[in-house]
Amino acid sequence: MIKFRHALLCLCTAGITFFCGCKKDNSNKVYTEDAYVIGVNPCTGAPRDGRPEKGYVVLLSKRMDSVLVCNLPIELVKEVDARPNLLLEEGCFFSPAIRGNFKRKITYKYASEDEYKIEYCMAIYDMSGISKINKQIIIVPQ
Repeated sequence: MIKFRHALLCLCTAGITFFCGCKKDNSNKVYTEDAYVIGVNPCTGAPRDGRPEKGYVVLLSKRMDSVLVCNLPIELVKEVDARPNLLLEEGCFFSPAIRGNFKRKITYKYASEDEYKIEYCMAIYDMSGISKINKQIIIVPQ
């Protein structure tokens, strides 16, 4: 009877550790998929340490998830920024008519807590759209 209780205790401990134990860390996992630049982060764009860091809203096509990114490839940044009068909906999204214009295959990873850039707006913006996005990615050079 004592052996049975001991075995049951060990089994329960192993089960609890397996199901409730350590969280899986995906911060270094790298993904590749098509992505669309569908907007801008209105709280970014001011130079830091001599380099501009403009944030963009990207739609990941496989996951159908909107995320923030601050290190788009320079050729894509130039292409997006060359369209001067992009009307924004909800303060950050391009109009539906042009959301599909800026497509690229990207390789990225999700930003860890240390890498996540939190932007505080010092001006008055419509934050209804950008406040719904709570994930940030970092594009990995190939």
